Amino acid sequence: MATLADIKKQVVAVVTEASQTASDFTPTKDNRLGLIDRIGRTIIVDGDATIDRLPELNGPDRPTGRVIQEYFLGFLAPTARDKSAGIGTRAYPEKKKTYFDYPLKEQKFKTSIAYEDLEKAVASADEAGSLVSRILGRRTDSRDLFRYNEKKQLIANRIAKASKATNKASLITELAKPVDTPTGEAFIKAVKNKVRDAGFRNTDNLTGELAKGVSGLTLYLTKGIMPSIEVDTEAGAFNMGKLAPGCEVKELDDFGNADAGVYAVLVDTRGIQLCKNYQFTMNQPLAEPGAYDEVRHFSATGFISGYSFIHVFKVPA
Repeated sequence: MATLADIKKQVVAVVTEASQTASDFTPTKDNRLGLIDRIGRTIIVDGDATIDRLPELNGPDRPTGRVIQEYFLGFLAPTARDKSAGIGTRAYPEKKKTYFDYPLKEQKFKTSIAYEDLEKAVASADEAGSLVSRILGRRTDSRDLFRYNEKKQLIANRIAKASKATNKASLITELAKPVDTPTGEAFIKAVKNKVRDAGFRNTDNLTGELAKGVSGLTLYLTKGIMPSIEVDTEAGAFNMGKLAPGCEVKELDDFGNADAGVYAVLVDTRGIQLCKNYQFTMNQPLAEPGAYDEVRHFSATGFISGYSFIHVFKVPA
């Protein structure tokens, strides 16, 4: 009678022998007619997670016009009523500084498909079509990955502008990174205070101008912060309800090329947007090599607001 140890030993021998890498594959003819034993399945194992984790930063498409201009109006101060006064001078809200955002450099992704190529590796037209679709789909994946990183870089650019603003002291909080109960609760308290302050009024912007309060903010965290807060902070899970009403919490793998000391940023996402200008795909047959190229062209304008809410959290210098 075989023992469990005997069975495991045999399993290791069988499975190890059968598991080969592509470079080790050798065609066989283990059949009565001496035909090449066919490959029964061709697959690709890829992730199924969404590549672009920042859909909220998709701005409106710009079919016409490429530059985005942002203006702002100051609040009016009241004056005492004078019943004896005649027609007074006109009065308008003060127009503040106008900001301009220019289009990003146009980009393209090129994919080539050769005729009489993949057909050699498959046993049916359906399999060949599946491979072509996968190759062309990788172009879309590549574009999504590029756009995702563009959005993270817009966040980085906004952080950089905050660090250079004349009112940077009110836009940046230097606080130890939350890694345990004391630092985690200190961070949660600081974020809550900022969210609640922003609901009454907004002066945490790149200009320091007084703006109306903001009801919906997003807190972006670098990866690794969330588990520490959820596990080590006695206040419990870092969810929207416990943080503040109307605030979403989102974890990102990085903030582009932002200062490495920045681990969180609280923003009004309307002030960071990637606006698509155009996107089109051109197909070019190539007669001599017997192939065709598909090229996807796209252009976008990155918008960074001078007047929307932003607050940065970073480790002390």
